[in-house]
Amino acid sequence: MKNFLPALVLAALLLGGCHTPDPAPKPPAEVPVAYYNKDYHFTFTLPDSWRGYYVSLQQWSGETYAPTTGIGMTLVQGPEIILRSPEWTEANPTQDIPILVLTRRQWDDEQEGRFSVFDGGVLFEISHNYQYVFVIWSRYNANESVKGIKEADDIVQSNQAANPAPIYPDQRN
Repeated sequence: MKNFLPALVLAALLLGGCHTPDPAPKPPAEVPVAYYNKDYHFTFTLPDSWRGYYVSLQQWSGETYAPTTGIGMTLVQGPEIILRSPEWTEANPTQDIPILVLTRRQWDDEQEGRFSVFDGGVLFEISHNYQYVFVIWSRYNANESVKGIKEADDIVQSNQAANPAPIYPDQRN
């Protein structure tokens, strides 16, 4: 027993010292660029070139119409999330991505013509969840003097494609 203990300690030291070292740790995968709004449970992915993007929260508004006169009657409002490229400057602006947030009821009402947010153009659904619908106006990128129109459009379309089918199926951009 006396000789057994030193042999056991020696075996433990040899076994403990004979393992191969772990390979060098891999750098963590690049974290994707995404805007997440916890209030609306909304995520919008962006390309790596948008890392450092800006967010502005504003309000959209629309009017309901009297069926007999066509005159605006009441104001309908909701939040608007504006995503801006980090390359944007006042001297050299780039295309923003303005996302309107509508309740499910507002989206139904808008689709049925009960109110309108913009004159001309169409609202297209980007995504939706149990409570909200996230849409973009078809003419958001109509100013051709602003650079980044194609990139913004590609970003919007990739987010549309990555989300569930729209509530109203003919609403793909």
